[in-house]
Amino acid sequence: AFQNALTDPQAGAQEFLDLTGAGHATPEGEQPPTHTPLPELSDAELERNRYFLGRMAGPSVFYDPPFDAIRRLPLSVCAGELSHGQLARRTAQALADALDVPLIDVPGNHLGPSLEADRFAVALKKVLKAT
Repeated sequence: AFQNALTDPQAGAQEFLDLTGAGHATPEGEQPPTHTPLPELSDAELERNRYFLGRMAGPSVFYDPPFDAIRRLPLSVCAGELSHGQLARRTAQALADALDVPLIDVPGNHLGPSLEADRFAVALKKVLKAT
């Protein structure tokens, strides 16, 4: 997805969606579909994907956290309550397991902070107060 995004951001976005399931709402016990055709994206959206997927996502995905340092910090690991089976949630669960902390559900799926901003803000306040 990352290489495709630089040369063909439409194909890169499709590959990213299929790989991650990030555009879907998947409650517990469900899995995101393996393929959902993405509509043709606008030029502005293609450029955002060229940058986000082509430049930013790779370093984020391959980041190796300093677990020893992180364990010394107050930390909460959260994932969208509608992101079951999705790559980001599986990654968050792996991080929570590695740090021996619970995974906290927050509203929405992977896009909850932007698509459900009000509900997400309320949940985030509770998490921050508890941390």
